[in-house]
Amino acid sequence: MAGAVSERVVEVARLASVRRVTSLAGRIALMRQMHELGLRDPEIRGLALRIVRGCPERDDACELRALFDWYKTNIRYSGDPEGRDTYASPRRTLLEWKAGDCDEVPVSLGCLVRHNGINVGARVVQTGSEGFDHVYLIAGFPKENPIGYVALDPTVATAYPGWEPQHSKQKDYLW
Repeated sequence: MAGAVSERVVEVARLASVRRVTSLAGRIALMRQMHELGLRDPEIRGLALRIVRGCPERDDACELRALFDWYKTNIRYSGDPEGRDTYASPRRTLLEWKAGDCDEVPVSLGCLVRHNGINVGARVVQTGSEGFDHVYLIAGFPKENPIGYVALDPTVATAYPGWEPQHSKQKDYLW
């Protein structure tokens, strides 16, 4: 029975889907569900640990920078189909497609960061005049007893850890 359950988890983790989500709460819940699948995937764990291999032990800033830089270098930003929102698992985003939109950032980059022991969440912001229209990862810093959260938005070429787009409203969801 345990083997069947783990096989199902792996199969579900491979999925990506187009969903009609009509509320912000529904969007966040779906992203968190996909994120949790990635936390159970040993290949994602291995990738997360390999990325930070060059950092000194317990150097939280080095780890965050290494994970952010790896994501920017290896995962191509690609928008959703017109009028649709896609949600991909970390396995799909990080290992298979190597692409995703802003919804995949808290899901997949969040898994890499969280596999290295850093608390994460999603920040949803309003950058234009109509509602919340962008989401990105926030990471607790320092790792032990975070005193704040660092924005990690690799969807902009010139972004760096701590950079955030200009916005008029924000909501944070800690995972």
